[in-house]
Amino acid sequence: MLLRPPGTVAVAAAGQDLGPRVATYRAWRADPFPAVWIAVGAAVVLAVLSFLVGVPAIGVVLVPVAALGAAAYAGLLPPDGGRRWLVVYERGFVDVVDGGPPLAVRWESVGGPVRIGPDGCRAISVHPVGAVEPVRVVLDGLAPLVDLVEAVDQGVGPVVVARHLAAARAGERVEFGPLAVTVDAVERVADGDRLPWEQIESVRLVAGERIVLGRAGEARAWFSGQVPEAAAATGLIAALRPPAEFGGPGTAIFAPDAVTPAGRVRDRRRRHLASLAGLVVLALLPGAAFAAVDRPDDEIRPVAARPTPPAVPTRSPIRPSPTPSPLPSPSVPPPPVLPETIYGYSDVCRGQGFTGAARYGGRAPHPIHVDENFVQGPARWYSDNPAKIQIVACVQLRKGRVLKECSYFGDGKRVVQDMVLGRYTLVIREARTAKIIGRTRIDGTDADCLILLYGRRDPDEQQVSVPTQAQIRTALRRYVE
Repeated sequence: MLLRPPGTVAVAAAGQDLGPRVATYRAWRADPFPAVWIAVGAAVVLAVLSFLVGVPAIGVVLVPVAALGAAAYAGLLPPDGGRRWLVVYERGFVDVVDGGPPLAVRWESVGGPVRIGPDGCRAISVHPVGAVEPVRVVLDGLAPLVDLVEAVDQGVGPVVVARHLAAARAGERVEFGPLAVTVDAVERVADGDRLPWEQIESVRLVAGERIVLGRAGEARAWFSGQVPEAAAATGLIAALRPPAEFGGPGTAIFAPDAVTPAGRVRDRRRRHLASLAGLVVLALLPGAAFAAVDRPDDEIRPVAARPTPPAVPTRSPIRPSPTPSPLPSPSVPPPPVLPETIYGYSDVCRGQGFTGAARYGGRAPHPIHVDENFVQGPARWYSDNPAKIQIVACVQLRKGRVLKECSYFGDGKRVVQDMVLGRYTLVIREARTAKIIGRTRIDGTDADCLILLYGRRDPDEQQVSVPTQAQIRTALRRYVE
């Protein structure tokens, strides 16, 4: 069949005991959506012209016919390389190209999560049973690609976490880029600082690639940054923390409510209905245009002119004067020439400069330290050497409106917290003198809920959205580059 995978897929899945089917993804032509919208847009223009010249019947038929023809072109014609399906099951997946043998793979045979290869394609490495060498399975070309990557990572995730868990319990140090996980703590590789399990206040997975860890009793994040295999690292942290530490009264772990297959089906149905509604609107557009053009003259009423409000002169903004560095008191020892680690540059936000810091100037980039450290830009912007830091971005937070609710369940009860808009002011200071050299304001658009809640949590507590990497790069580029 043209729109369904061949029957060999179900046979292969049953042979590998892959369990119930989760979702089906299909390869489409590279140009379906431009073709659909160009065809429908041209039909709308021609339909309006047909109404103007007095042939409305052509306009009534033209838009639906063009929409159906474009949809048939996008869905029925095979893409380059032939028709392909990838069907995800509970315990693996089946990949098949029309006319070829299916490849059935269990999650245990997948080497790791989805990665972007040198060719820019998203792919996974699999080692099928009986094969001598691993096979690279490219996911690009299958749609919807974002849902497919998420489905594969959800299937592979528990397997990868189980591998890392076995290694950690065997005494190995499992590294995830800037983070390392052992059987009793999380370690920050940059400075060797360790965070034992009992001191973890919160664990947050942001956009599937960044981890934010909070230490109990501290408002500032203990660690925040991009981490390879961030989802696996977060799962390993949750799996390694001893139950005795957080399973007792008042120290429950709350996990987000799971997304059920029925919920995914409802989301897909909403998208289909939205697309159908768009086509209906396009089909009715010529009729609406004809009704507006063919309106009798005696029904046309002039629009009353609205009075133009007087122009209000705008005042030029007042630039804040630089905050002078406080002079040390004779009875207080002078501040250190350099902080011990880059995290000591938080004192710059309180007006204390470090005379040993690099002077702000010279060739770009100018290495920067973000005080809250909840976002990262290009690697060339940053340095772990305190002597190379030239500027510091001090973060001031103001909470805005409620964006959504974050629902959790654990220890026999449900907790719902509000996610509010975080409005951030970034004050850029020179690391050497603490002099203010600029400021900018951004609203945090990353509103992902905390992946876990540790300890007692008040439903009245709020979570705050944070800026994305793209936002922080745009805000700081003028000062760094």
